Order: sequence, then structure tokens, then C-alpha cells
Amino acid sequence: MFTLIDFENWERKEHYLHFYNDVRCSYSTCVNIDISNLNGQRLYPAMLWLLTQTINEMPEFRTALTEKGLGYFSEMHPAYTIFNQGQKTFSGIWTAYKSNYTAFLSSYEADVAKYSSSEKYDPKPERPVNSFDVSMIPWFSFTAFNLQVFGDGSYLLPIFTMGKAF
Repeated sequence: MFTLIDFENWERKEHYLHFYNDVRCSYSTCVNIDISNLNGQRLYPAMLWLLTQTINEMPEFRTALTEKGLGYFSEMHPAYTIFNQGQKTFSGIWTAYKSNYTAFLSSYEADVAKYSSSEKYDPKPERPVNSFDVSMIPWFSFTAFNLQVFGDGSYLLPIFTMGKAF
């Protein structure tokens, strides 16, 4: 579901107009996260679930500009990259978010098993409009990453990039 923001009465209207019209920009931030409490869980699916759970708790991370107008999605789903070892390329797939981690992990594992050998960039059909991008560069550690998204500047959803744990 997508809820339109009552723009005229929105408490962030002035800030939105300033950064959307006057100083259109993007920002990147690097955060080191202590993952020692993952209790043996695989990093990538655990981080996908934790990111999605956090985003779904914060409407600011679900805000988007659509053909309907400015608003926010009631729920988001992770769209993420998987590596094709044989081709040395990656594909972008998505998994429906489930609030129960075990249920999400099961869906994630089924999606990865089905699409990990694909040579297509976008092998899983019907990516939901209420999804956000996550990628993983697991072979090196980094403390900063800056992704430049070109376009008209109307893409408001977050993009996450993770690296090798250190």
C-alpha cells in the first residue's frame, strides 16, 4: 500500500522543498556494525532481514515520489545482488519480506537456489515497486563507499552496499 503525504500540512514540507528544488543532493554514510551477535547466522541474509526490518519501522526510509505523488510505502522488500561463480557476474533479485526471520531465510534460500546460476541481470520477474536496493561486495573490506545514481534526482529510497566483515 502507498499512502500519499498531505503535502500542504506536512511538517517536513519546507525541508523537502529546499533539498528537492534548491540544493538537490544525495549523501553517503559509512557505518561499522558489530555483527558478533549473529550467533552463527550467515551474514548476507541476516543483514538483508535486519535492514528491511529497520526500514519497515521508519517511514522516512519508505518515502518515495511516484506517479501518484509523494508518499510512503507501508512495507518494503529487499532487492539484492547474488554472485554467479561460473560467469563471474551478478544478478539482481528480490525476496518478499517476512517479519519472522526463519520464514524470510527460507524464502531467501529458495530464491538464491533458483536464480544463482542465471546469466541474466534481472532473472526474477515482477520486482515490487516497494523494494529497495542492497548489494554486497564480499571479497574486500571498506570503510566508505559512494554510489552515484544518475537521473532526475527523484529517487528517494535508500541504497545499501555492504562489504567483507572485518
